[in-house]
Amino acid sequence: MSCRRSAIINISTVISSVKKCPETFSMAPMYPYRTSKAPLAAQDSVLGLLSVMSSLSNKDSGMFIDWQGNSIPW
Repeated sequence: MSCRRSAIINISTVISSVKKCPETFSMAPMYPYRTSKAPLAAQDSVLGLLSVMSSLSNKDSGMFIDWQGNSIPW
């Protein structure tokens, strides 16, 4: 990453996926509780995010991508 490149990156959870909500709702139907949880260790999460962010390009604009770079249906 460098100062010559900029991006607006919103960080959320898979709970934000409207398409995946029906399949995960039965496991944890309480939205505030679900959105407050993260199943990863902080170090793993940060390393994954930095890796994904450094590999983004214009083709990824508007995409919903997880910490490993996998596309998540919006």
